[in-house]
Amino acid sequence: MEKREFYEQTTIPYVPVHSIEEEDIPKKIGPYTIESLLSKGSMSYLYLGLHPETKAPLAIKALFPSLSAHQAVVDQFLKEAEIIELADHPNIVKLYSHGKWEKGLYIAMEFIHGVSLKQFIHQQSLSLRRSLDIVLQVSYALLHLHTHGIIHRDIKPENILITESGQIKVIDFGIARIPFLEKSRDMAQKGKMIGTPSYMSPEQKKDPESVLFNTDIYSLGVVAYELIIGKLSLGHIDLSLVPKNLALILQKMLSSSSQERYQDIVDVITMISNYLISSGFRQDRSSEEEKKEYLDQLEKIENIFTPALSPSFLGLEIGIAKPSSSSGLFYDFIKLPDNSHLIILAYEEDRNLESIAHLASFRGSFRTLIELHFQEKKIETFHTRDFLANLNKILAKDQLQAPLHFCLIHLFPLTNEFAFCSSEKQTVWHIGRDLGKVRLLNNLGSALGKNSAADFLTTQDNWQEGDQIILHTVFEENSKEEDLLSLLQKNKNLSPKALAEMIQSTLLPKELILTFQRID
Repeated sequence: MEKREFYEQTTIPYVPVHSIEEEDIPKKIGPYTIESLLSKGSMSYLYLGLHPETKAPLAIKALFPSLSAHQAVVDQFLKEAEIIELADHPNIVKLYSHGKWEKGLYIAMEFIHGVSLKQFIHQQSLSLRRSLDIVLQVSYALLHLHTHGIIHRDIKPENILITESGQIKVIDFGIARIPFLEKSRDMAQKGKMIGTPSYMSPEQKKDPESVLFNTDIYSLGVVAYELIIGKLSLGHIDLSLVPKNLALILQKMLSSSSQERYQDIVDVITMISNYLISSGFRQDRSSEEEKKEYLDQLEKIENIFTPALSPSFLGLEIGIAKPSSSSGLFYDFIKLPDNSHLIILAYEEDRNLESIAHLASFRGSFRTLIELHFQEKKIETFHTRDFLANLNKILAKDQLQAPLHFCLIHLFPLTNEFAFCSSEKQTVWHIGRDLGKVRLLNNLGSALGKNSAADFLTTQDNWQEGDQIILHTVFEENSKEEDLLSLLQKNKNLSPKALAEMIQSTLLPKELILTFQRID
């Protein structure tokens, strides 16, 4: 076959590929409700499921039913669950459970909100520092695996996910091995290829069962190379394209000889960490690299101010649809000691780079005042009006702080009500559970930090099971409540997350949408 075709083979090319029809998607696997099909691999389907109690999303990996009669395949699938269970680490996907269901076997794992490194390589040009930070996170995951005697054998961009917060998660342990505990050979016959050609060490291509731990170091070297040059290698490595001081490290990671390669992932961590603080790194950085680092830092700050994941609050489901750029936005979710919930949204009318500094000041003041309110004063009840008055005085005295439009919502699950306060340009949609009416709430308060003597009035409203509250960042007289009601009535069964995305794409493109629904 052609070279490109060889390097684009699947991980286990001799396993037959199966088809799936929409009606074949199960409603439940084990105790988990299945929402949709995420992807299809060479041996299994990956579904989006929901935890029966917390309703948290999970990734459910189900072995093809037709392969359940093949004992070697079943053993490999069960071994993957055992390995993930053993490998408990922040940079490795978390196992929830595994077991049997009516059509075979399943593994329930952490659902990771993020994209694969392969998508990152295709879509983004990362700075040298950011690329090496990713390599280090994968290295720490490998250190944990190798310490437990596990060889991954399939380190590649598709098996490395990056969350919106920048955390790395290593996934897919379908061909991982614990050689010192395994007496039988792999399910492949001798001479069969196991792995992904572009990322396999020479010894893995020759005999996948005889590899040592540093076969993963070779694979990581290929991933590091691709991150740095910004494209997939397809088996072709040209170290002249890599900054010269770093090339020496990659050269040893990619040595064709297992004996000449780094023997321990600790050595890789040490060499890369030392490189990042060396004069060699400073020499390798171009002015373009410095710009990339600056953009990486801005993205990191944006993700701190506008997290993609919301906390799990009892009785509340939250949906978030972020705009392509969340610069100048801030929101936060806080559970208070009295079991009520506080949601804050703040932003400037002109969202730009300068507003990032303003929001950093606001975030610090907001969180500090929350802590002081409950710890030093030992007050159990939160009074929205008093809290906003104190926060406003602090911001008004800060010469660097610009006035912020805001919305503060205080939810009381025990009394079925909520309190609401906002600046003059911020509105809230409150939709009853029968979807018969959209209530537009706005109490025309002052922007935070604009006037130190400003008073803040709160609006009380009912909050029943099934009710929805929707926040957005848009400045226009037409609130589109009729369009919203029509959209809601057509999509009654959408989750808060899907609803937020639907509102954003249909009614308010380029705006932030936050949705909150009262649940059992």
